[in-house]
Amino acid sequence: MDQAVQNQIDKDNKILDLINAIEDVIDVLISHEDLNKNGMNENQKKVCKAMLQECVNCGYFIHDYASYGFCKNFVSSCHAFINIHHNEVERWGRGLFSDVDGAIADFQKNFKELKEKFQNRTTLAIQETLLDIGGCFYSPNQQKKL
Repeated sequence: MDQAVQNQIDKDNKILDLINAIEDVIDVLISHEDLNKNGMNENQKKVCKAMLQECVNCGYFIHDYASYGFCKNFVSSCHAFINIHHNEVERWGRGLFSDVDGAIADFQKNFKELKEKFQNRTTLAIQETLLDIGGCFYSPNQQKKL
């Protein structure tokens, strides 16, 4: 039974990590608020929308986990402990929440990729703006030195 409780604690800590990942994504978006006011390009807007949608999806996942996860799995663990012999209990304990672990890993990966995409798109937008500004100072016949 101790292993079931430890598994639950591990899962709950991973959920807390997901909440921190959502906070990180929101911080990235807030830190680029001036970009939003001054105009983002379409690529940046698409990535921001995807980031926000992933936060919403993750929020629903966390809500479902918090609503159903612990009680459902605790009852299942008691039932398994009483009705199944030792080897099967061990096998059950190792597989407990495997789908939750996968979902958590997917959300973490998606948040990381989306933040990187946003930062890459922002870097490209800055480079494009600098090239546009640089073009204003040189005639087409002059060689550009940047």
